[in-house]
Amino acid sequence: MTEQKAGAAKHSADYREREKKKAAKLDIEKVFFNMPAGIKAVLAAEIERHGWFAQDHDEWAR
Repeated sequence: MTEQKAGAAKHSADYREREKKKAAKLDIEKVFFNMPAGIKAVLAAEIERHGWFAQDHDEWAR
């Protein structure tokens, strides 16, 4: 028999399920890795500077 979730637990489970469906629809994959301190900020600045997210998919792949 399954337990009935109450309040915040149900809301959290529903949110995780919605996010999972959205990620699957957009073909988004989470990747976790360790990197030296400070690299994340530099990487984010480079991505912004080059406008990689504004490019179309084929150009980005190139």
